[in-house]
Amino acid sequence: MKGFSLFVSGLLILAGSAAVDAASCDYGVRVGDREGREGAQVQVGVTLDFDAAGDGGAGIQGWSFGICHDPAVVTAISAVPTDTILRIRNGQPPSFSNINIEPDEPTLGVPNGVTHGVVLDFNATFSIDPPMNGLADLLITYRLEKGPTCPADPTEPPPPCVETMLRPCAELGSPKIVCVMVVGGRSTPSCPEASREGKLRICCPPPEKEFLRGDANADRRIDIADGIAVLNWLFHRGGEPPCLEAADINNDGGVDASDAIYNFRWQFTNGPTPASPWPDCGLDPAVPVDTLTCEDYPCA
Repeated sequence: MKGFSLFVSGLLILAGSAAVDAASCDYGVRVGDREGREGAQVQVGVTLDFDAAGDGGAGIQGWSFGICHDPAVVTAISAVPTDTILRIRNGQPPSFSNINIEPDEPTLGVPNGVTHGVVLDFNATFSIDPPMNGLADLLITYRLEKGPTCPADPTEPPPPCVETMLRPCAELGSPKIVCVMVVGGRSTPSCPEASREGKLRICCPPPEKEFLRGDANADRRIDIADGIAVLNWLFHRGGEPPCLEAADINNDGGVDASDAIYNFRWQFTNGPTPASPWPDCGLDPAVPVDTLTCEDYPCA
């Protein structure tokens, strides 16, 4: 394991004889939730609690944990420390921060988890004191590999999403990376009651709705009010267009000021016409592919 011997040495320096306080329920590893389509990449945050019981304690000197996933459903692409970790030691990074996607050798098999080990200060002169909760520690990017079989007809209701868990674990690496924090010279294991598994949901796109391109305010006609509706939403806290695909008059996959400008140029300076579907309601031709939604549009 790359860097593991150095990590263990650092923990031993900090924890002395590495005594374990098994009764405490202070250390929690909490993983976020995300949702996306098959093939998409999503970023999930890992947050740490060091005083989940709320009883205070000595300064935090280091920690480690693993996050396990099902490699048949998702793939860990990358893992990076947050900006908070990079500046945690009086504006500087920790003395030691080691992140691995396990197993770290391709010959050992498909990666099935991510580990992070931190020693704040090898000289043991800096600690997180008092211990805190809600420390944003790690950002892990996953590729969603296996979702449900989506219907060929985009107007059909989709099947249920595929769900998979991201769970704090102590079974990754060789030797195994345990979930502990080093506090006040003692190694304290994570507490299940203070930890949280994350959930990844891989879903089909929602059923497509017919709409009229350019009709941002959904009044079934296109005029100057639609360009103004887009600008009001973007810059003056106006209501979000009920059908973002309709508001995307130039069909570039986003809704921004260029859509309002496109609207005005089409109407007043012989600019290009709205993209399909126009001048009648229809489905998005999905070229280019975008992620805009159409929650409601009164075509019928």
